[in-house]
Amino acid sequence: ELTDRRRHADEIAILQIAGSAKLDNVQVEGGVKLRWKATDLKLCKNIEHLVYHQNVRRLDLKATLNDAYDALSLCPSLRTFIFTVYNSKAFALPSVEPHQANLSLPSLVILELNTFYGADVGPLLVSLKAENLKRFTLNGSLEDSRDDWNYLNDFLENSKPRLESLTVVGIEISPTSLVECLRMCPHIEYLEI
Repeated sequence: ELTDRRRHADEIAILQIAGSAKLDNVQVEGGVKLRWKATDLKLCKNIEHLVYHQNVRRLDLKATLNDAYDALSLCPSLRTFIFTVYNSKAFALPSVEPHQANLSLPSLVILELNTFYGADVGPLLVSLKAENLKRFTLNGSLEDSRDDWNYLNDFLENSKPRLESLTVVGIEISPTSLVECLRMCPHIEYLEI
């Protein structure tokens, strides 16, 4: 667990964390920003649970969709991913082969994405495939969106998960889209909209 309540942030590469090759549970809160690099793949392969929240008032700590994607792609054993995104601008998927258009996350069971300042996780969501997902939580900040937010439908259609719990708060979804989402999730036991 990396926590820091200081005024100045430290930027820590996963490579520099002692014993990082054996890490399986990482929780980051406060004043620490992790840098994810392709060279960290070997060291992050055992991480099963990743929680990443930062201080809302610190501009230099604001996690982006790119940070979330990097963490997901470098931690293939993730079962739990809880991440707070503050900035959705300039999200660009890395170039991938055409037959690998989505990042497959076969171990992922719990996905929670929290957004602030109007960050839109939709582009990240449709770049993922999580067929074993059981619990999905989206705490958004897009209540004034003018377009119908179809990213959830696209994600569910692509992943075909056996969701048992679905929470979508702070994002306007049309009744038609919601009904379609629920049709794709016949195993839902808990629903919060």
